[in-house]
Amino acid sequence: LADTASIASIGKAPTTTAFVGATPNPATPGAPVTLTATVTGFAPGGTVEFRDGG
Repeated sequence: LADTASIASIGKAPTTTAFVGATPNPATPGAPVTLTATVTGFAPGGTVEFRDGG
């Protein structure tokens, strides 16, 4: 996983973007990882959900 990766352009405003990051990067297999999400743009709102395996 890249330090910061563009995941999707969401919403109706073309300038709304979601980014996700992982720490540490690179991660050791089986070790804990912290995921963060940032949504920017015109009136961002809602929920970001991370799922393991799907």
